[in-house]
Amino acid sequence: AAFAPLNKTYSRAFYQEVLAPLERQGIDAWWLDWQQGEDLFAGSETPEVNPTWWLNYVYSTQRDALADAAAAGTADAPSRSERKRSVILHRWGGLGNQRYPIGFSGDVDASWASLAFQPFVTSAAANVNFGYWSHDIGGFYDDIHDPELYVRWIQLGALSPIFRAHGFRNTDIDKKFWAFPPACFAPMRQALQLRLGLLPHIYSAAAAAATDGELSPVHGLYLE
Repeated sequence: AAFAPLNKTYSRAFYQEVLAPLERQGIDAWWLDWQQGEDLFAGSETPEVNPTWWLNYVYSTQRDALADAAAAGTADAPSRSERKRSVILHRWGGLGNQRYPIGFSGDVDASWASLAFQPFVTSAAANVNFGYWSHDIGGFYDDIHDPELYVRWIQLGALSPIFRAHGFRNTDIDKKFWAFPPACFAPMRQALQLRLGLLPHIYSAAAAAATDGELSPVHGLYLE
């Protein structure tokens, strides 16, 4: 059958029969990485719907829909994995859509100029309360030719809302921390230890932004 996320029956069945069984096997989050695809709903009754916005909504609310169906007696009680809060990594679908995905700043270059841009765009995301924000630590397209660049990017990532090292599917790109010289590995490990120590604060600040209307954990001082 054609992919039809606008159809509530289809979306519910797709989650219950395809995604939920995988979650029971241990998958905690979904990475959609869908391009904008404005023609996905062309020819439908609602061609104006933004596919990115809608997919973020559907993938983020299906667990809740399953729990509601179980409460109504029309579905089995959700398993422990299905009672977890949904997490997806995806693109931003526009204003109001920041409530659903973990966002990212795009496929960035492995360069000092790109690294210099990340603090600005990360804090600017808070302008629309997009607090769950990340960047491709170390860049996306290229291997790390300057080990210090990776160290500095790791240190920035440790203080970012979401820590995520990621790169293009190329065997020449190696971002394993332990593959770098000890002089680089040591400060990267220290940054990760700092990140772990900050997790209770990061989690609490994120929860306050999500439920209490507080500012996103990382934001520009002009919002104070």
